[in-house]
Amino acid sequence: GRNAISGNVTATRMRQNLDDMFEQLVEDGVVDRNPVPRAKSFPRFRHKIKHNDALDDKYLPEFWQWLTTKCKADISTKTGIAMCLFLGSRPGQVINLKWSMIDFDQAVYIAPATIVNDGVEINYTKTRIDHIQPIPKQLLTMLENMHEISKHREWALTFRGKKLSDATMRKNTRGFRPNDVEDYSGFTPAGFRATLNTWLINNNCTFETKEVIMQHTLPNIPAAYYRDYNLTPRREWLQKYADMVTGG
Repeated sequence: GRNAISGNVTATRMRQNLDDMFEQLVEDGVVDRNPVPRAKSFPRFRHKIKHNDALDDKYLPEFWQWLTTKCKADISTKTGIAMCLFLGSRPGQVINLKWSMIDFDQAVYIAPATIVNDGVEINYTKTRIDHIQPIPKQLLTMLENMHEISKHREWALTFRGKKLSDATMRKNTRGFRPNDVEDYSGFTPAGFRATLNTWLINNNCTFETKEVIMQHTLPNIPAAYYRDYNLTPRREWLQKYADMVTGG
């Protein structure tokens, strides 16, 4: 009995450690999903927790109202969360955003294949190729406001001298609770990728347009042309999505 309980507690802790590790890998864009079994696999030794890695798109308008009117996060954090929300950006890219990557005149986010961080060249995009993402008007306004504050700083999403972290974004998104949902444990900014992907599929976005929005490579597109591929339809779909989220 006691040894069995001890063994199960150890397994539970191991599951939690692996879960935390893969959550970080998802946030950093190293992997697309967390393969660790959910906590419900160990119901006798843990509280029953409903994990919500992604937010159902029906709650997006409610989340947007919460983010803009009730969330106590600073402007840097809200802008970072909005980039994940509206573009399906990976948190690892968002926290390393530089203003040179934003073209305000063309309303595009230019994600380079690599960047230099603390003197070391690191991969910025998971695909290791340049990518351009159109920016919907709602997000562009937020970026313009943030630009007025941090335009002279190395990292775009800094506030009060601190660079934005993925942990800060996770902490704030987990503060949202839909009004009609009980036992809700929240979701992570990386979960917006699944939300956006599902919404695009359910609304009949073409496969190639959806895949490029999600920053997935397509075998029939040479890397040299990838970042500009189907830019116009991507802009239209991302704006439709943003209008749905914000109510136009």
